[in-house]
Parts: sequence; C-alpha cells; structure tokens
Amino acid sequence: TKCIIHRTDAREYTLYKQLRQIETELNDERFLRCHQSYLVNMNYIREATDVFTLENGEEILIRKKSRKEMHQKFLDYIDSIT
Repeated sequence: TKCIIHRTDAREYTLYKQLRQIETELNDERFLRCHQSYLVNMNYIREATDVFTLENGEEILIRKKSRKEMHQKFLDYIDSIT
C-alpha cells in the first residue's frame, strides 16, 4: 500500500506500508486515525468541524460514524498538553 506523508515544510514522502503499520510504528498519542485513509498530527489541527482543518488550510476527512469520538479525542489531547 502506498502512503504519502505530508510535512509542514511542504515536503512529501512516499512509504509503501499500510497506514495501520505506520500508526503502530509511530506509537505516538499526537497522531489520530480519524479516517481509514488519514492519520493526522493533532498539533496541527486548527479547527474541528465535519472535517479537521489543519494550520495550512488542508481539510482532513473524519469518519462520519465516529466524528463525535474523534472530536472528543482531539479535545482530550488539547487538554492534556495545556
């Protein structure tokens, strides 16, 4: 499976791994699996609505059936770092 890693400096890296494997290897609470196709670093979320809007303006899809849970995880994370 092809995964593209987007960095804040606009660099992109391509990895040939399953996203689930990348998530396991990262083992970092900052990263939230908000959709089957997206793993997002919560430090860069600017707004949470039906999508996560990142600081660069990019919108990341959130699973519809677990949107409430994803929002709560994001709020809990923000609370834990402030």
